[in-house]
Amino acid sequence: MHYPKIYGFNKTSEAGVKVFAPSIFLQGCNFKCPFCFNSSLAKSKMKDHHEIPLKIIDDFILEHHPDMIMISGGEAMVNNGLQNLMHHFRSMGLKIGLSTNGVLWDRFIKIMHLVNYVAMDIKSADPETYEIFAPKGALNKVRITHGILRDNKRTKGESLFDYEVRTTLYPPYVNFNTIHQIGQMMEDNERWVLQQYRPTVRLYDMEATKGIEPYDFETLQRMLTIARTYTKGAQLRYV
Repeated sequence: MHYPKIYGFNKTSEAGVKVFAPSIFLQGCNFKCPFCFNSSLAKSKMKDHHEIPLKIIDDFILEHHPDMIMISGGEAMVNNGLQNLMHHFRSMGLKIGLSTNGVLWDRFIKIMHLVNYVAMDIKSADPETYEIFAPKGALNKVRITHGILRDNKRTKGESLFDYEVRTTLYPPYVNFNTIHQIGQMMEDNERWVLQQYRPTVRLYDMEATKGIEPYDFETLQRMLTIARTYTKGAQLRYV
């Protein structure tokens, strides 16, 4: 049985997940977001000696009994064998969470029956902005995935499937107008998380992000106020 290699393991729950859900991280991504702080994974720079054996994850699960495991990256769905890995964890009694950039909708529909929770990014509402760091037509594909998530939740109910939309407030890509534009894509009560941009020393593109400061708290609050005119489920994170 082929499983994708695991290169990161966070033993605490990912922000936003309501149950005990440690995270694993897979390598590779089809985006080149300059503000990405998992740059070694996104750029596929991890080597074999960085790999975390699946047995270590399994032993932790058997000892601590989490409710769910989050699978992240990079972009997890670029990896072959992802479905096998999901089946493996489900056989241990875990629910499955997935973090994704939302572009690979055609792959997602093949595995969504295995997934209980999705955290999906909407990074902009402007197709040209998306194509600075993503494949051509990315925004349209994200919109398709967004619709699939809505339909899946309506069909299964929140107890079996839930999701959140995330927008990182990176100043070159996101401003007040962007919040209005993405807001028009949202339905009332959808969970929409506005994430503070977090400059670190290991971002994907240190040259492009040089000198770019996060928005101040007052600006974040104004963005949240705008977002809540579209959905009561809007919230801030990492502030």
